[in-house]
Amino acid sequence: MPDPITWYTLGRVTGDPERIMEAIDAKLLSHNEDPSAHGQTAEAVYAHRNDPTFDHPQYTIYNIKMAPSTRTVKAFCDAGGAAEFEKIQDAINYVNQTGGGTIHIKPGTYTQTKNITLYNNIDLIGEDRTDCIIDFDDKQNSINMVGLFANHKRDMHIKNLKVQNSNEGTTGAIYFSYADDCSVEDCEFSQNYYSEEAAGGDIYISNCKRIHVQRNVSNGSEYLVYGSNLDHLRVEANYIGTVRSSGVDLTLAINSIVSGNTIVSSGGDGITLSSGANEISVTNNHILDPAGYGIYAHQSEYGTIVGNNVSGSGNHGIYISASPYYTVVGNSVNGAVGDGIRLYSCDLTTVTGNVSMSNRDYGVNVFDEDCYGCVIVGNTLHDNSVGALNDDGYWTDVGHNTS
Repeated sequence: MPDPITWYTLGRVTGDPERIMEAIDAKLLSHNEDPSAHGQTAEAVYAHRNDPTFDHPQYTIYNIKMAPSTRTVKAFCDAGGAAEFEKIQDAINYVNQTGGGTIHIKPGTYTQTKNITLYNNIDLIGEDRTDCIIDFDDKQNSINMVGLFANHKRDMHIKNLKVQNSNEGTTGAIYFSYADDCSVEDCEFSQNYYSEEAAGGDIYISNCKRIHVQRNVSNGSEYLVYGSNLDHLRVEANYIGTVRSSGVDLTLAINSIVSGNTIVSSGGDGITLSSGANEISVTNNHILDPAGYGIYAHQSEYGTIVGNNVSGSGNHGIYISASPYYTVVGNSVNGAVGDGIRLYSCDLTTVTGNVSMSNRDYGVNVFDEDCYGCVIVGNTLHDNSVGALNDDGYWTDVGHNTS
């Protein structure tokens, strides 16, 4: 394709008798008569060189501005046959051939007998998360976005779908591995767990960067999110009800946020951070009646637990174990079967401005002398059955707590 027609390329000068349209026609004619612009004689596009107009239909000439990968390709999927595709995988394969695009899923139940495989640059969008249902029919299948260590997949987004009845025991109903810049938003999950043991779940994420899980609803699954080897995960504004294990469980994750979630009646902890889940921000979550701890941090460090409301924990409300350099500020903890806030083997942890009330043991318990240099200041510790504050730590700075 020639350069854009400009005064510069035309070489126009004052008094030039050639009209602008004549110059344009000359440019087009020069292009159309140029065999090098139209392939070889054995190719169909070769005949295009003598067209009277400058015309490049789709796919006839490769140009970056016309390449399929730069266009928005759409496919529509309807379980009842009222669209191009009845099967979601067929629609995915179609848009993948042209470098990606959007699959619009119409209301209906899409029963899956095998895995759904995802690729780069694909958006999987339902019309309504209540009525657009991907049902795995209690089979061991899931939605997979799996790249390689040396070649991550990226840019995959799932929205407005209901995903249910996955019996996959190794991964979740949605599985991201070696995949970056993906999201799951405004979806609903139900009954995704491995029936033989505590495994499976809604979204399993490993070896990924920049995954967003936002505004989803989960009921009756194993967990909403389990993640390992992660960087910059965001789990925000989800509702998680009656999951069998922890609502959110992270290990070997860094620089991540768990914020604004409501977690009700989890069978394990509300939120679990373990084994290298470092620099995690846990803020403004509402955790009600977990069977285990409300928020549990174990063998992690430099975390912040701020502004959470934890009520009715089956064990301690907030438990920081073997996890130094934590900041626990402005949380409300009440009705725990154990301590409201317990520190165990936690150096240089700050606990300030919390309200810890009506717990069965202590409001705040600095459990052992391996807690070195902690700060327990300005907390409200009323009506805890065993006592307001226990300090068995070493060199603890304690002051201005009320009981």
